[in-house]
Amino acid sequence: MKLVESENEKKRWERIQLVHRLHKQGYSVRAIQKKCQISRGTVYKDLRQKGKSDHKRSSPYQIYRPLIHSLI
Repeated sequence: MKLVESENEKKRWERIQLVHRLHKQGYSVRAIQKKCQISRGTVYKDLRQKGKSDHKRSSPYQIYRPLIHSLI
């Protein structure tokens, strides 16, 4: 599972970099959308992304995890 997640993250980061390169080259959001076959919202989201994110999800129940594991 971790291998698939890291491959997906790698592909996502490559797409974000491509979107940034195309934007810097003067492509419009619509042109980037068509070229990359992604939604306009995804183009805008990728343009806001400045660095590689870890995408680790957090839960409001994270603080209770040790207690839950101790009860199991």
